[in-house]
This record gives sequence, structure tokens and C-alpha cells, in this order.
Amino acid sequence: MMNNRIIFMHLPKCGGSTMSTILNRFYQKENTFNVKVIENVRLNIDDFTGLNQSQRDELNLLTGHIHFGIHKYFTNSYDYITFLRDPVERIVSFYYYVKRTPEHRLYQNKLFSKETSLYDFVINSTEGDIHNGQIRFISGIVDSPNIMLERALENIYSNFSFVGIVEKFDESLILLQNMYGWNTPTYKILNETKHRPKIEMLDTQTLEVIRDMNKGDIELYNLMKAELSNKIKATDSFNFDLMKLKFLNRKNYYKSFVKSKLSKLANV
Repeated sequence: MMNNRIIFMHLPKCGGSTMSTILNRFYQKENTFNVKVIENVRLNIDDFTGLNQSQRDELNLLTGHIHFGIHKYFTNSYDYITFLRDPVERIVSFYYYVKRTPEHRLYQNKLFSKETSLYDFVINSTEGDIHNGQIRFISGIVDSPNIMLERALENIYSNFSFVGIVEKFDESLILLQNMYGWNTPTYKILNETKHRPKIEMLDTQTLEVIRDMNKGDIELYNLMKAELSNKIKATDSFNFDLMKLKFLNRKNYYKSFVKSKLSKLANV
């Protein structure tokens, strides 16, 4: 029996804002707590830990930039779910997100300015977000990449009901829908980093340093991507459900587009 109490670990720049809006449709607001970023510099985690035990145990959904281990604050059992992203894509997206957000805590770091290149951002940063950030969150520890990867895998196989892949977002949603009995999980993409170069446009030196600083994340991503592919192949009616989701998303997009155009015309 699938545990309907979920901890959604929102890894930075891994589609978490979009996924959170989907989850918030399936879980009642009064039984949900969203760990939020306050003023781009801190989390409201103290608001969660400050709840009394009965209040925490009444929650069915906890979401946010939370590391593994937060389940210790519950007496009930919870399943973690999360999404991984191609580590190179994630770092590039992260860099351009910070670059356009001067109030971000990483921008306020003296090592970052408008002139900071992507290469400098990766090589000079001491922040865990940039160096194997995905295994840091999932392992819940700070150690060597090999040890964090080993612990992350242990945590996934013992405490996670699902690990999705951003590059297979729709496919991941269909698997989650089948696991938890959701309605079709339509969505609108949120917090997308725009106006950034594609990976193939980056210079070799920058690509090499990103990969070198994220070897643990790359290994975890490749393992989980392969496992996701196996789950897709083993799922009945998968293609039909996937086509339905894509159709409904396109339909909702065009409805929103037309509504926006009509609203603009009405204000002319």
C-alpha cells in the first residue's frame, strides 16, 4: 500500500516549483507545509520545526528545499519523492538564475558579480549547491563525493518512493499518477530560466569543470535515469496516459494564451 504522506525534496533548479503546484492540487492546504525561500537568502524551516508534534503529524505533504533527514520531526511514516536534472543543465540554469537575481544569496557572495563567468561561478564557489548539490541534499551529509553518493543511494532505496527525471518530466508524472492514484497531473511550467545558452554553445573548459565538480551527481543521475526507463517499459497503458497528459497541457496552454490576448485587447 502506497504511503500517501509525502516529503517532496525540491532540489534547486530541478523543476520543483512546477512540481509543487501539482502536488498542492492533490493535497489539502490545511495538511500541507511549504518550506519557502524568504527574500532569496533563507528558508522558513524554523516555522516548520516550531510546530508542535501533533501539528507536524497532521501534515500529509511537506515540500521545499529540504535535505534528507527532516522526517525525524514526524512520528508518522513519510515517503520522500524528488526530481533529478542533468547536472550540467542544472548548473547552467542555476548560474543564469542567480545572474538575473541580484538579491539571491549567491549573488550577494563577494565572489559573484555581473562580470562573473559561468566558469568562475563553478570553480570559485564554495557553496554546496554548485558542487554535487543533488547528492548533498539526498545524502543529508557533507562528505566526499563517493561517500555522499553511496549514502544518497542508500536513502533512495530505503526512504524514497520515487525519483523522477526533469528531462522526462511528463513520463515521470505518469508514473507518479499511477502510483498515487492522481487525476491527470496537468501543469504550467514555472520559474523557468530563460535567455541562457544551450549546452553545445559552451566552451570545453567550462563544460569540463562543471562535470569534474559534479561527478557524483552525474553518476546518480545516470543510474536513476536508467531505472526510470525500466519503469516506463514495465507500465501498462503508459503511452496512452502520456498522450492524454500532453494533449491536456496543450489545450490548457492555448486556453491561457487566448485568455491573455483577449484581456490585453480589452485594456486597449
